[in-house]
Amino acid sequence: MKNNIDETIFVNYIEILLLNDKKTLANRQIKRYELSSNKEKQRLQSLMTQYNI
Repeated sequence: MKNNIDETIFVNYIEILLLNDKKTLANRQIKRYELSSNKEKQRLQSLMTQYNI
């Protein structure tokens, strides 16, 4: 359960970075973190597509 919460927080963090035009930092963080939750993987992939990263 804690892992899912951590992953949700991580994806929220990435979304905030992207909303604030911090694509480089967001991309660097994405490369360093491995998600296990399919729901959060899909959400992250959607954000990456939306922001072209």
